[in-house]
Amino acid sequence: MRYLRNLLLPLVLSGVVPVVHAQSPVLPAVGDGSFVIVTAPNGCVTDGSGSPIADGTIQIQSVDGGGNAIPVGYGVGQAVTTPVTRMITAGSLAGSLQLVNPAVSSPSQVLYHITVIDNSTHKGTNYKGVPLYLNDVPVSGRNTVFNFCKMNTGLAVPSVPTAIIQGPQGPPGINGSVTPLQLQSSAAGAVAAASLAQGAPQANLFDVATVTTGAGLTPSGATLTYAGVFYTGYMVVAGQASVVSSGDVIGNSTFASIFYDANENVLSTTGSAVIPAGAPITIPTGAVYARFTYVSGSISGFTQTSPASLVVFPGSTLPSTYVQTARAIAQAQASTLVQLTPLAGKKFMVFGDSISDLGALDGPSGVHWESLASVITGVVPGINRAQAGRRTFQAFTEYLSADAGTVNTARLASDLATQDEAVIFLGTNDTLELAQGHIVVGSITDSPGGCNRTQGSSVSGPGLGPYAYSFYAYAQCVVDTIQQAAPTKKLVIVGQYHRQVPAGQPIPSGDYTGYGTDVQIDALNSALQTIAASRGIFFVDLAKTSGIGLNTIANPDGSALFLRDHLHPSDALGFPAIAKQIARGMVDAY
Repeated sequence: MRYLRNLLLPLVLSGVVPVVHAQSPVLPAVGDGSFVIVTAPNGCVTDGSGSPIADGTIQIQSVDGGGNAIPVGYGVGQAVTTPVTRMITAGSLAGSLQLVNPAVSSPSQVLYHITVIDNSTHKGTNYKGVPLYLNDVPVSGRNTVFNFCKMNTGLAVPSVPTAIIQGPQGPPGINGSVTPLQLQSSAAGAVAAASLAQGAPQANLFDVATVTTGAGLTPSGATLTYAGVFYTGYMVVAGQASVVSSGDVIGNSTFASIFYDANENVLSTTGSAVIPAGAPITIPTGAVYARFTYVSGSISGFTQTSPASLVVFPGSTLPSTYVQTARAIAQAQASTLVQLTPLAGKKFMVFGDSISDLGALDGPSGVHWESLASVITGVVPGINRAQAGRRTFQAFTEYLSADAGTVNTARLASDLATQDEAVIFLGTNDTLELAQGHIVVGSITDSPGGCNRTQGSSVSGPGLGPYAYSFYAYAQCVVDTIQQAAPTKKLVIVGQYHRQVPAGQPIPSGDYTGYGTDVQIDALNSALQTIAASRGIFFVDLAKTSGIGLNTIANPDGSALFLRDHLHPSDALGFPAIAKQIARGMVDAY
């Protein structure tokens, strides 16, 4: 069964981020004085130069007199336990915001910490211990109004702003927690933030790359050529009670929208009538996939739907705003999601292969894990020593004057001195050599050596030429050479993700399918983890943490899901999945 288990978390989209309650109390009417309305009108939220912040985020956390975060409510068991987050647009608060009035709060006279982030510069300002009080004109009834931009009006002790960088929280380790401030400046940013927080990428169920135009599905599941219609690729609907589409879903005697079981057998259709855009579509029991038919041309009696703007989401209602395509998630992470950490402004160096080669995988959106990790942590991509096809024993190609020569450790040390951290992300091509019998895994007792071969060095066989050493020997050689060149440099070793092809899955021509089984990948990852532990280095096991696995590699028709060619990450889901985990390791290691 090709059940895409890692994509079935519910998708929550909203134009603004809601207040989260420990329970779900029935709130009192807004006009009864229990709440303070928070405003920031007329572009009054500005940056350091006095200009209104065009795109920002404000976060408000209730605290006690000592600055400790506390739950606050207006009655027993009705406490707000998490920070409240809203967007800032053109220097003003986007949407409405109301907080418990300190005069009636429980505990009483609660204070608030207010954080403002300019998303374009990633700079934050924190206002500590701010009291909410009447400092502006009431809007109705007994409401009090707190104008953020007048927070110090009439106060004997003003709230002094301080610059902040919010760092990681939680225990360090192989999968240590990285929980910095999540900034959600748009619905796209909210999706990206949810992706990082929940551990599985969230996406529009419809991927425009899988659409078939000029044809529709018939009730039997066959296809019928017809100008002005199109149908989707297989969308995962297992685990959902309903989905909702932004376009009219077609069903009649000629064309149908179809649900399938786990083996892609037709289970049922959506019916013989058009389901209008925004109406919930019930998912039948046993359905794992769905393909819908739409009208894109001028056909009498039908509303036109453009594949470029089509979205299909779990649930029963369309969000007010949403990510248009799955690929936009990666773009959103690169433009609207910022998590400030101690790595902000620091540089990192990469030793890698095609997965890290910035010139090898320029896809439709030009996404790489390095750029996404930069956005997540604030770290700056630095020297890149990654090249497609590189094996571990070729890691220092740029520091060798000849194959099997001496690594120029002085030059290596000079490069490392300009970087704050280094990431070793090799092994993709080593699993190919392992699968072909050219290399053995070895053990931790193997003497380090052999990492002085240049890229393109000849392939001989086990125990010969570039394979005279085991994988353990090569990997230890790389780590030890870096540590000898820069003894105090922070290092992160990254292991491979699973990529074994599910049985029976279609394989498009040109795809990479011989790069090791999951068992072989686990063997090399185990070696890397053992080496990392022996040298006090952080290790990130993507096979265990990325969500990329046997049932998430590709869609049922073989088209890209997490992997674009059964080996390299896709822009939409693959790169964000590995970037999140590598970013966590980088923060933990620093």
